[in-house]
Amino acid sequence: MKKQILCLLFLFLLFPNALLAQETVAITIEGYIGDSAPKARIYEINGKMYQFPGNIVIRNQYGKRLTFNDLIGGVRVRVVGEKTVSENQKATITYKKIILLKGK
Repeated sequence: MKKQILCLLFLFLLFPNALLAQETVAITIEGYIGDSAPKARIYEINGKMYQFPGNIVIRNQYGKRLTFNDLIGGVRVRVVGEKTVSENQKATITYKKIILLKGK
């Protein structure tokens, strides 16, 4: 019995995420910016509203660093993030970076 308890404790220490049953999936949103509020970091992309964190990385396709002021209507973007679903089925989306794409 002691060995089983020690094995379970050891597994919990080694793989805490496996026991918590969280699932992380990479997500990508690609489209054109419609309406925007740069100071509030709220943007409409393909008809759906998104609010981005202040520390998100914004770059053009060549790697040059940009700001929220560069995200204007009609610009094509790709947003990269992660969606984490916990064991109680609560989904959390974390946006990692915004990439400005060239052309239409």
